[in-house]
Amino acid sequence: MDSQSRDSTVGVRRDRVIGSRSAENYWWASVLTVGSIGFLFTGLSSFYKFNLLPIIHAEEIQFLPQGLVMCFYGSLGLVTAGYLWLTMLWKVGDGYNEFDKINGTLHLFRWGFPGKDRRVDVKFPLQDVEGVFIRRNNGFGEQQMLCIRLRGRREVPLLGLNTLESQNKVEGWAADLARFLNVPLVMS
Repeated sequence: MDSQSRDSTVGVRRDRVIGSRSAENYWWASVLTVGSIGFLFTGLSSFYKFNLLPIIHAEEIQFLPQGLVMCFYGSLGLVTAGYLWLTMLWKVGDGYNEFDKINGTLHLFRWGFPGKDRRVDVKFPLQDVEGVFIRRNNGFGEQQMLCIRLRGRREVPLLGLNTLESQNKVEGWAADLARFLNVPLVMS
């Protein structure tokens, strides 16, 4: 999260949200692309009985079943990597959270997938905000989300937090936002 305004005396605070363009996604898309190309070329080399890349030695790999399976996994990996690269290219999930004390609005904006509803643009009255909290889903694929609770017990996620972020940093963001909005920090 990148905040342009952290002073609680300022009337407007805008936090930039980095969606799919995280370092983690770039890493996995790169690894998946390289690995998938390796699998696909190894499978094709076993089919053509010729090494398509000088670093691949597929002389002892039979096309049926090993080469065919490697082609399948390579193709599947390239489709998955392509999805990751496209979400990063389209900046899916990028946007901002704007807290405007002057006009009394909470403005959430995100980019979605291309199409009719690409822009996700939601506004709430700032007076409906009852608290700020961190939602933690423990277990496999542990997740943390910075959320706000609105009147009527509605929960609105503001930011998906990287599990690599330190606990103090995450709690600092939540406390800073609660202080700016002058609402309680709810521990859940």
